[in-house]
Amino acid sequence: MDLGQTWERIILPPATAQSMTPDNSYSWSSSFQGTTVARYDPRSDLNLLGFATYIDTNNQVWYGSASGINISTDAMKTSTDSISWRHITFNGQANGLSGNWVIDINQEPVTGKIWMTNWVIDSQDGEQFGIVSTEDDGQTFEQHLIGEKINDIGFKDGTIFAAGENGLFISRDNGKTWTKSPTIRSANTFIKESAEFFAVASTSDRVWIGTSDGIASSDDLGRTWEITRVNFPLSGGNVFDPEARSAETFAYPNPFSPSLHELIRIKFEVKQEGSVSIRIFDFGMNLVREIVNDSFTIGEYEAVWDGIDAKGRQVANAPYIYIVEMADETVNGKILVVE
Repeated sequence: MDLGQTWERIILPPATAQSMTPDNSYSWSSSFQGTTVARYDPRSDLNLLGFATYIDTNNQVWYGSASGINISTDAMKTSTDSISWRHITFNGQANGLSGNWVIDINQEPVTGKIWMTNWVIDSQDGEQFGIVSTEDDGQTFEQHLIGEKINDIGFKDGTIFAAGENGLFISRDNGKTWTKSPTIRSANTFIKESAEFFAVASTSDRVWIGTSDGIASSDDLGRTWEITRVNFPLSGGNVFDPEARSAETFAYPNPFSPSLHELIRIKFEVKQEGSVSIRIFDFGMNLVREIVNDSFTIGEYEAVWDGIDAKGRQVANAPYIYIVEMADETVNGKILVVE
């Protein structure tokens, strides 16, 4: 209660209990590495493995663990030794949790619904990945995106965004239907197909999506995107490295492993509008593949190569040369392919 200067531990229900109230007595034992002790040991109770907390607009506290969801109506107004909890776990019902592991909790500001991610502890029990929502404080749940491993849920102007292992899912009708976002592109780059989506946040004018391939942001609820990633400028003496030399082009990650990185990005700058071609050669200057042949306006761009030659074969481990031919100049660089 003092901005993190001091902390108090909160007593929580054991995984086997459906509730905990201060007017009842409780006793339990814990077993760890073959030893039974008369105490509540977090190493043997999944409800003490916590991943998410949330305080809703009614000052209810929601605590997500590896054993479902815990809800308290009095945690914000009573002493820590007098908090009551209601503990809800997966029960296999269509109006319940889809899985026991709750890692993210959030409230939709327009409807007031509470949303949470559900991960699987034991698939043999019938648990499934997905997300659930409740509008009656956890009495019942509506299940969504069953089978999808979702990392985070966020909201912006009535639109719901779910960031998951298999992509970004968007609902514009309060979760009734969902659309998986196609490849996220901006004017000169894109988020690669295999990227995992980790986080959702919103500001007054944008929604922000954290991925394994950069940050995507949108000011029109996901219809168009801007992409931000570590972007070392071609111009030297920049904020990243004041002593950096200017470069005409570079490729990253380099060395490049097709199986690990999926693709390598080639950074180049078009100073005069016109046609651009980018070709990959081996060190004997034999053409391996042309990856770009198009017209470009002035600006900085990224081209990508997946390590595949013109015949669809994976190239061998070796150094390669790429040549960027533009209307006013030709630049080149090296790529080392190492599996």
